[in-house]
Amino acid sequence: MSSKNVRLLSMAIFMIGVIAGMLFTGIAVWADFEASLFDSSLTAQDAFPGFRCPIIIGQNQTGIISGRIENTSKYNLKFFIRAHATDGSIISMSERVDRPVVPAGTSQPIQWEVSRSNAIWGNFILFRAYQYRYAPVTSRASSCGIIISPVPGISGTAAMILLIGISLVGMGTGLFLWFRQLKRQQGKLREAATAMVVLAIFVVTGIVMNLFGMWFLGFFIIILTVLLIFVLLAYFVSTN
Repeated sequence: MSSKNVRLLSMAIFMIGVIAGMLFTGIAVWADFEASLFDSSLTAQDAFPGFRCPIIIGQNQTGIISGRIENTSKYNLKFFIRAHATDGSIISMSERVDRPVVPAGTSQPIQWEVSRSNAIWGNFILFRAYQYRYAPVTSRASSCGIIISPVPGISGTAAMILLIGISLVGMGTGLFLWFRQLKRQQGKLREAATAMVVLAIFVVTGIVMNLFGMWFLGFFIIILTVLLIFVLLAYFVSTN
């Protein structure tokens, strides 16, 4: 195979990995951004400690959202917690109210369940939980967006592993093939290799940010990734 064909193959495999990673980051950022606007009248001073929310769930899977209720006061407190989730429509919400009693200086877990019946636009679930203020304990609120896997019969965890796996294997294989060419040629090949490495770092960073719920940083990673893709396209235009 000629050097040019190897470069085209390695770049194609690399870009498949990039697209898979950006797809994962993009849908996760979109879902969490929409959730940040959902029921936004319920604002608070802090977020729920230990708040966890699945990024993707299967079509027949129940999503478990969890957090902790912390009582940092010297008194036993009966908290008032209100949770809203979309209920098949952006203007329709399901509501759950909890009134847990938490002893002074302790904390206890809380969980909520969502499923495909909560989805809007076919594949998105938006959720927000709000804990009312009881001095000196501050009010707390957290939100998240969940994607319903479009592939039937596959769990959310499997869908995430598949997307992330394609991304990492694709970028790794593409970089390996590209760097083999560096032994024979220099110049713009090395410049493109540098851009590819940085692009891969950005894609992996975006994936990690979303796994930890930092969607707002993932948004900036997407912008930087798109800019670097244009840099690589400019390279191919100038060399082919």
